[in-house]
Order: sequence, then C-alpha cells, then structure tokens
Amino acid sequence: MTPPKPPPKFGRARQLAQAVALLDAGYLEPACEALRTLVAVNPQDPEAHYQLGLALGKSGQVQASRASFAQAVAVDKDFAKGWYRLGNASHAAGELAGALQCYQRAAVLSPATAVFHFNCAVVLRQLNRCEDARLSYQRVIALDSTHADAHYNLGNLLRDAHRSAEAVPCYERALALRPLHAESYLNLAAALGECGRLAEVAAVYTRALALLPRCSQAHLNQALHQLLLGDFAAGWAGYEARLNHPLGLAKREFEAPPWRGDWPLTKRTLLVYAEQGLGDFLQFYRYVPALLARGARVILEVPTALVPLLPAPAPGLSVLPVGATRPPFDGHCALLSLPLAFGTRLTSIPAAVPYLSPPPALATQWRARLGLRRQWRVGLVWFGNPQHANDRNRSIALELLEPLLALPVEFHSLHDQVRPADLPMFARHPEICRHESNLLDFAHTAALIDTLDLVISVDTSVAHLAGALAKPLWVLLPYVPDFRWLLTRTDSPWYPTARLFRQPTHGDWHDVVARVGRALLEMTQATQHPPNSGGLA
Repeated sequence: MTPPKPPPKFGRARQLAQAVALLDAGYLEPACEALRTLVAVNPQDPEAHYQLGLALGKSGQVQASRASFAQAVAVDKDFAKGWYRLGNASHAAGELAGALQCYQRAAVLSPATAVFHFNCAVVLRQLNRCEDARLSYQRVIALDSTHADAHYNLGNLLRDAHRSAEAVPCYERALALRPLHAESYLNLAAALGECGRLAEVAAVYTRALALLPRCSQAHLNQALHQLLLGDFAAGWAGYEARLNHPLGLAKREFEAPPWRGDWPLTKRTLLVYAEQGLGDFLQFYRYVPALLARGARVILEVPTALVPLLPAPAPGLSVLPVGATRPPFDGHCALLSLPLAFGTRLTSIPAAVPYLSPPPALATQWRARLGLRRQWRVGLVWFGNPQHANDRNRSIALELLEPLLALPVEFHSLHDQVRPADLPMFARHPEICRHESNLLDFAHTAALIDTLDLVISVDTSVAHLAGALAKPLWVLLPYVPDFRWLLTRTDSPWYPTARLFRQPTHGDWHDVVARVGRALLEMTQATQHPPNSGGLA
C-alpha cells in the first residue's frame, strides 16, 4: 500500500502535523523523510527532532533515534518528554545512570506526570537505591492510584527488603486493578507465606487458577504449597505441572511412554533422568532400589558431578552421565516424579539411611589426612548456589556463625570454593579448617563428612549428602522453607539423623544461630571426649 500523496506545504506547523500523521499511520519511511526535511530547515525545532526520534526508533534505527532525542533537549533544555525519551534510549543501551538523570530531569520539569516518576523508580531499583525507588513508586501512586505496575513493583521491592506484610496490600491493590495478572497472584501468595498467613495462600491459588486455569506456574506453586503442608496426595500430582512449565524444568521428549506407576516394570527397561539441582538428585535417588525391587532394569542419568559418588552399579542398574548415549528403553520417569509413581505419603517415605557411602579408599585417605580426633569435629556449610532462585533466603554470611567458633569444637568448612566476602572471617579465624583444594568432587566431600561428628548446614546439596550418609545433620532453615522440610517440625521424615533449626520470623538468622550454639554446647558437654578420641577418626 502506498502512502497518500502529500498535500501542498503551507508552513512548519502543517508540515509537522502531516509528518506526524504519516508516522501514526505507519508510513515510516515517508515520515522520516518529511521530518528530516523539517529539522534541516529549522534545526531549532525540538518537536521536530522529537518526532524524528520516534520515527527512527520505530524504524529500528536505535542510535539515530537516540541522537534525535538528544538534539531535542539540546535545543530546548526544558523539553520534558524529550528527556523522557532520551532516558528510555539510554536505559535500553544499559546506561542506567544516564537514564536516571534524564528521567529525573523530566520529572522536575513535569512533576505531575506519573510515568516520569515510575521510570525513575525502575532505574533506582536497578541501581539498588531501594529507599529512593520506594519513594518514587509512592509518588507515582499519589499521582495515579490506578497505576497497577506501580503497586506491583512496590510490592516486589518491599518483599525484597523482607517487608512482606507491607507488600501484601500492594499486590492486592494491583490485582484489584488488573485481575488477570498472574505474577501478582504468585507474589501475593509468596508474601502471605512469608508473613505466616499460610491458610490464605491456598485461597489465592484457587482464585488465580479459576481465572488463569492454564497458568503452569500457579499450578506448580500450589503443589509446592500442598507439599509444604504435608498434603502429598494432592501435592505430588500437582507437582507434575513442572513438566509443562515454560522454563522446561524437566521437560523431555521421548518416543517411549512415561511411567508413573501405572504399568508393571518386570523385565522392562526404565530411563530415570535427573532434573533440577544436585540436592534433588541426592534426596530422591533413594527410590532407585525400589524400582529394581519391582523387577525393572534401570538406566539412571546422573549429573556428572555426582557420578564419582555413586556405588558400583547393581544388577539391573546402568549409570550414565547426563548427555551420554543411552541404550534403548521401554519407558521413562523424571526423578522427582518417583514419589508420585510410588504413591508416597508422609507415613511411607523410604527413609532408610544410609543409602549412600563414600568410596572406601577415599574414606581411608581422609581419615589419615585429618589424623587423631581431639575435639568434636563439625562441618559447616553456610551458602549454596548463588543462581538458586531462593538463595537470598537460604544462604547466610559466614560472620553470622562467628558465635559458634568460641566453642571447644574443631570446625571444618565443607565448601569447595571460597567467596571473597568470607576472606576477612577466615583471616580472623584461621582455626576453621579449609579443604577447598582437596574437595575435588562429591565423593571427596562424602569422605570428609564421614570423618565428622556433625554437619551444620543451610539448605544445600551438602545437607542432603550428609542426610543420605546418615551423618548427624543440623539444617538451618528460613522462615518459609523449601517444601521438603515441611512446617514446624524439628525432625525430617526424609532424613532420620536430621534436626531442623527454623527461623522464628522472616530473616531472623541470629535466633537460629543462638539455638544452634546452645545445642552444640550441650553436645560437647554431654561427654568429656568425642567418639574415637583415642585413634583415627
């Protein structure tokens, strides 16, 4: 389709209106041509530069668009919308400080324009200037109480600051304005959980799924909430939603059918594949012997990091690293679907431990390396994978464990790497035994754990490893823990040797460490000498 023939040119205002009409109608090339002519004839016209910037941006000419907005504000330093658009261009280029300056200038020139303050808030949050961002979001809401994104973003900012009680009404207002916004439901449920208002969480998911029945994240989060409450019948079934999650947490395509306990396994070959984190594999590996007991031949895909830890394959079991060529199989099952396939309930968790053990040669090597045990030996784990979605709630600073170091205990770091933030603590406390250069894989970690009397760990894969080895384990848990640790209990039906220390309120690690310290002191005072104090550990 060709653009309409331009009318005669009667003056700058008419020409600018004509160019804008072409732009609004989608005729980008004629609009750009007309606007270039205008700025060439009258380079002091900020509106022409501004409209040219819009046209160039829509044409994909990003740098030229940005230059036009810069020219508009150079011509007229009080041109608010020009500063706003220049801010957008700077933000798109990743220049946060420059973008913020532009948005702030626009907000000063036009203080009643909510979008200028909103963009200020977004960039302030990205610059980690959280209090300034909060004030900007509140300014947006004061100007426009119907700004759903401002309510939602303010809720997110408050949640990140561990102010979930204040975040709840923000999400509720966002949903009142935008009832089909899935993320608002999900974050409202999370905030309610962090406030301990667990009875209300289920109702939020019910509302969300009534309006958004295909929202796989809502189905998945509802299932995780059910599992956290111990409702395994509904929880394991709903947890299958992860297989249809947009991120494809465990989505695999095979010609063979899936197995969920619905057909016999005798003389059939079943592929069981790893998914999610290493801790998940260590926890649910316990189901593999039950598959063999049903007569299955099992091909087990194992994360490469865990291959050295696993025992020699049993009859009927083939162990393959992830990515290796697989032999033919008759069916498949994701590892975390095995509880559903076996109909697992709280009373039927396969909890016999140990179901893993360190390689004997490595165990001997580590016992010799550590030598005589003269004090209680305790392993420490205080952080996990920083890429984990909930790492900010589960990992802690090493400094928080400093009160424990005054106790008559030989502490061993079970980390195979050192965070720069931990170096000052290691300098102050050289008595912490470090082994990162010798912890070559999980088999070495298991062998080191085998020499210890106790492992104290946040919720990481090493905690699961200690539990699978039947080592006494104290787990430090956030106020709302991962589903596998359930609620209120001080023990774990998954790991009989575990003791759970939970935050009394959201973010309160000091109370957790204080209780751990008292328990550790009681342990050291219960007997004068640790086990095997007269020989090799």
